[in-house]
Amino acid sequence: MMGSLLLVGLLVMAGLFIWRMLRRNAMATGAPAHAGAAGGYRSSGAFERERAVVEPIRPYAAPTPSRDAAPGTTYSVTGDPIPSLDTSARAPAPTWSIPPDFDVAGFVRSAKVHFVRLQAAWDAGDLNDIRDFTTPEMFAEIKMDFTERGETPNRTEVESLEAELLGIEQQNGHVVASVRFTGALKEHADRPAEPFVEVWNLVKPRSGRDGWLLAGIQQVATN
Repeated sequence: MMGSLLLVGLLVMAGLFIWRMLRRNAMATGAPAHAGAAGGYRSSGAFERERAVVEPIRPYAAPTPSRDAAPGTTYSVTGDPIPSLDTSARAPAPTWSIPPDFDVAGFVRSAKVHFVRLQAAWDAGDLNDIRDFTTPEMFAEIKMDFTERGETPNRTEVESLEAELLGIEQQNGHVVASVRFTGALKEHADRPAEPFVEVWNLVKPRSGRDGWLLAGIQQVATN
């Protein structure tokens, strides 16, 4: 009887030893099977064409994740989408063109004014002004960035700015124009201005008198 009890005790101890060894190995090589289901966020990289896709422009992007992401990364924002309207900030497809009678010079000048206006409104924290020339989706993104910025003062000097109309496309009752901006922005008094390249998408209804609204921004690598 005593021998049987000792045998059972040895088997239990051996089982516990084996379980502890297996658990220790699992912790050393990577955790249980369900690990990774909840850890750091990893985007699937899916491109949500049904939403206005934006990537915040500097200077107001810092310190959002978009600022640290690789150039060309796009982010969808919460808001009512424009049905089947692709306003992603990207270089236009080969099918895009510029109508012969389109006032390119006037449009480019207006686009540059909007660029400087956005910087000034961001520095001043004037969200009402920004709302006037952005889509609801773009405004939502900027507003979130502004909330993250808090009371931190911001000052941006646009030292140089050039703009080029890349193309125009009509999509489901809307007109989408893509503009490439290049130049240099100075955000810190003790640092030199930094070069930038960005593509903006502006959108407006095909009919009616509504003006252009900023719908998407994408930073492009400068080197």
